[in-house]
Amino acid sequence: MSTFPMAFWLTIIHGLRPISPLRHGMDLALAAWLFPPICVICRRRAIHPWLDLCDACLQILPLQPLAQAGTPLIAALGYAFPADHWVRRLKFNSDRVAGRLLGTLLAGSVLAAGDRLPDALVPVPLHPRRLAERGYNQSLLIARQCALLLDRPVRPHWLRRVTHSPAQTRLAARERLHNVAGAFAAAGSVRGKTLALVDDVHTTGATASACTQALLGAGAASVRTWTACRS
Repeated sequence: MSTFPMAFWLTIIHGLRPISPLRHGMDLALAAWLFPPICVICRRRAIHPWLDLCDACLQILPLQPLAQAGTPLIAALGYAFPADHWVRRLKFNSDRVAGRLLGTLLAGSVLAAGDRLPDALVPVPLHPRRLAERGYNQSLLIARQCALLLDRPVRPHWLRRVTHSPAQTRLAARERLHNVAGAFAAAGSVRGKTLALVDDVHTTGATASACTQALLGAGAASVRTWTACRS
């Protein structure tokens, strides 16, 4: 559970505003009037159209401790109810509301840390074969929502997965390191850039480490990991 005051974190969340609210063609106030936001846990009225939680349910979340500025890893939530349910819904059931919610909470954690924002967000990529099977990249959905609220660009093509291997969830910690070794390649566009690598769940750190090595090897100035959940 979070070790910093909930009131502070609530202030950060309530203060989140998309930099360009008309980006999707509808003012948020009008959207809220036409489609009142509903809390995904208790079904009461939610706080904002882009945060599908009420104040009471927001306060039961398994928040991670407040990260310090400059830390290499920022995680919004622990991998426990209801966050673990949202991740599974997003990954296996194409639940876009869960993706929007996780991205919003991640943006709040980044702002709460007070860190300098990076040049771009880079989602952890899927291999083309797995992307074709699933139809979408859950890390990209989280990154897009987070980027919208932080007014940062998302660059999904700056990192690609070049090997197709078993899913990390089926492997032990040591096997995970071997499974992703050399699995990623970065584009030359990353040279000199400060980047945030965005993922849905951080477990052993094997995937994040492999991605970071690829980005730094291609000339990125720095890479931090932002994850919706940490197990």
